[in-house]
Amino acid sequence: MARQAATPESPPKRPQQAPPQSPQERPPTPQPPWREAAPKNVFTFKLIDVVPVAKETHLAAINDAGDIIGTYRITDRLQNFLYFANGRLMNIEPPQPNTDITMTGLNNKGEIVGALGLSQAGRHGGFFRGFVRRANETFEFFDCFGSSYTRASAINDRGQIVGNALDPTGVPKAFIREPNGECLSLEYPGGFTALPAGITNEGEIIGIWTDPKFGERGFLRRKDKTFVSIQPDPNTYAHLKGINAHGTIVGYTSIGGFLRKSDGTLLPLDHPQCAGSNCTFPMGVNKGGDIVGRFQVGSNVYGFRATEAKRQKPALE
Repeated sequence: MARQAATPESPPKRPQQAPPQSPQERPPTPQPPWREAAPKNVFTFKLIDVVPVAKETHLAAINDAGDIIGTYRITDRLQNFLYFANGRLMNIEPPQPNTDITMTGLNNKGEIVGALGLSQAGRHGGFFRGFVRRANETFEFFDCFGSSYTRASAINDRGQIVGNALDPTGVPKAFIREPNGECLSLEYPGGFTALPAGITNEGEIIGIWTDPKFGERGFLRRKDKTFVSIQPDPNTYAHLKGINAHGTIVGYTSIGGFLRKSDGTLLPLDHPQCAGSNCTFPMGVNKGGDIVGRFQVGSNVYGFRATEAKRQKPALE
């Protein structure tokens, strides 16, 4: 059973190479107008410290039941895990000897997707296969476009998977893999490279596309297959990482984390200990509005779960 999470204001003491600067000591970061005008203390944060002695905790995704996938590090090895909403922790091991796995997506059926590295070289751009880990704990592997490099990013409840692969000539391609195993190419308008990161049950897809002039920008592909470019902080990159059934999107830029509502409203999503610094990385959001990700203080990385603070009803006189 995992330990009860602590408050974000007092993460567990871990050895640090150098103490982090306090918000007062950090140089101010120029903020876009929407960040300046946003209300303060919009989100409440809870530390998710599945193994208290871990040097790092990375949370990657959360489903509507509140189950979370991620990794923690105690020594030099990253350990994959599934952390259930009831507090039970399950370590997930690679299914084959001399391999490692990266888990990135989780749906409401308990199915997990990611990439299997078939050798140490695979970590550095070598041989990767996409995988689905079913709720019965069995693994299924796949390759798109005849590739030796396939990485799955997310899966919806229909079994559609999005991710990236290299075709036989080494050209990167984004894909949507249908439940029947067919891989369809996904391309941002104009032929630009896309890196999908999330998919809803309705088929909405979010991710990154690369603008040759301005670098990485976010995109939303709607149900009607039209694309919208999303750039919360115009002068820097945007990484869109998670989307829920309501169309709420979370991600981060070089300035900080953010939440984008379906009507386009943007809210800063920064852990209190990251004031004035871009050290908050939201990675996933579920239908109930629970957000998971990580924040970094010095050399330590902590997992968090955040929710939007609800407005209090006025007291009756």
